[in-house]
Formats: sequence, C-alpha cells, structure tokens
Amino acid sequence: METRPKAREICRTYAERHLGLKVWEKEGTVFIEGSSEALRFLADLFLAHAHAEEDCGFGISPNGGGSAFFDPASEKGLYIHRVPCKESSDL
Repeated sequence: METRPKAREICRTYAERHLGLKVWEKEGTVFIEGSSEALRFLADLFLAHAHAEEDCGFGISPNGGGSAFFDPASEKGLYIHRVPCKESSDL
C-alpha cells in the first residue's frame, strides 16, 4: 500500500523555499495569492490533510506556526478542518 505524506512532512519539504503566500479578506471574499510553487504547496498540503487519519485539523499562520510560508503583508492564516471530526464538533 502506498504511504502518503502527512501535512507536517509537506511543510518540512517546503520550509526553506520562501513561498511568500499572501492571504487576505476583502468584502467577504478570501484571496489567496502566490507563485505556482506556493499554490502547489497548498495543493499538496490540502491533499495530505484530506488523507490524514490521525487528526482532523491543521493550520498555518503568518503570526504563528507556518509563518515562514507567508508574505509579510499576509493578513490571514489557513485552518483546514476535515469532517467528520473524531475529536469534537466544536471549533
């Protein structure tokens, strides 16, 4: 059986690449901006988390864990929550 990388492994793979993701919200729309490599990082991260068995939530933030992936002008982070949640129904 093929083993899939975990979200944290994806983050380690891209950690030194200075991706410069920029996430912001304006008038109810969330904008996600980045190079093709930055968008591939997000695609890999979403796919890894979709297949994860151990946890239902994973996040990166410009002001916390994962800050290296963001442009300094980024206003928002990302939290990916897969349902159903084994832990809790509350976020």
